[in-house]
Amino acid sequence: MLLNSLFHPLSVNRHGRDFVVGDVHGHKDLLEAVLASVNFNPARDRLIALGDLIDRGPNSRAVLEMVRDERWFHSLRGNHEAMFRGSIDDWGVERTWRRNGGKWADLMPKMDMRELASIVDGMPLSMTLDLVDGRKVGLVHAELHVNHPWKALTGLSNNADIDPIDDFSSTIQSAALWGRVRIKAWATSVTAEALAEVPPARLATFRRAMKPIEGLDLLIAGHTVLAHGEPVRASNMLWIDSGCGYELGRLTMVEPLTGTYWQAHYRMEGSNEIVLRAGRTLPPPSVLPPELLSP
Repeated sequence: MLLNSLFHPLSVNRHGRDFVVGDVHGHKDLLEAVLASVNFNPARDRLIALGDLIDRGPNSRAVLEMVRDERWFHSLRGNHEAMFRGSIDDWGVERTWRRNGGKWADLMPKMDMRELASIVDGMPLSMTLDLVDGRKVGLVHAELHVNHPWKALTGLSNNADIDPIDDFSSTIQSAALWGRVRIKAWATSVTAEALAEVPPARLATFRRAMKPIEGLDLLIAGHTVLAHGEPVRASNMLWIDSGCGYELGRLTMVEPLTGTYWQAHYRMEGSNEIVLRAGRTLPPPSVLPPELLSP
């Protein structure tokens, strides 16, 4: 479903279930397999994708067209959609995008590319999902900028400038597409030896990165491939990009209401045989060291 706003709130679904899926990267068959495994009902259920629907996989166009054609399919804009959109009129962006998986469009007529790129304009940078038990879930492709509150991202003007290849998190919108400060802070903090080498001046940034995000019960993000292919949590943040689109990567889908997640992957590289991993309970948040909990 095209939403045509940089922020979109999803109200409570009182008739069905809501699922959130990580970066699909053109693997429509894995997406369909994991939906079938939960008996997804398009008449009642909703699917929210975290972006990066395209590139690296075999069916980028088909997955992107689902956003336009299926009312039950909602998706954020990821950095790969942003690069694709920006490539239409900027050769520098196009060169960057094609180096990052955009070769699927090599033989596509320019008119078709423009039509597909218009779909991206209907994909927001952030969403909220209200659950039937009263909890509020935030959704973003990469992260909320460490120096801004959630309302700053959701309050962006629809005319806000979006640089499709700014991977330095120069703005709150760039962080939403490219940011990795929070997940890197988590990865460093869970290793005592690595945290001990962080300069004291950097610890303040780490504390901001791991501080619970106000106004939300949970924030779900994708973008950064998790080393062990399983979701990770810290504070009230959850990351679920398990490497779909890369060798032996997995596609992860979570049901926020129940805290259950499912995965699908190919049995081996180059194989079309899909392996489904049954529903599992999300892990508890990582225990953070005292250095990150002090004011």
